[in-house]
Amino acid sequence: MKLFKYIDDLDKYTKNGDKKDNKKPVDIWKGLKIFAILFFAFIVTVVILFFVIYSNITV
Repeated sequence: MKLFKYIDDLDKYTKNGDKKDNKKPVDIWKGLKIFAILFFAFIVTVVILFFVIYSNITV
């Protein structure tokens, strides 16, 4: 959770250190977080399926 808070704090500033408009970037970050979570879950699912199939083949 600290990492997400850190990313949110980072996102409030541009590279020059100026504050951004908080409306659009925050929405983009929420979308990216959801995408990242889904992508991570997808990878975990694929890995688990691979191990199940692989163990069935070897047995």
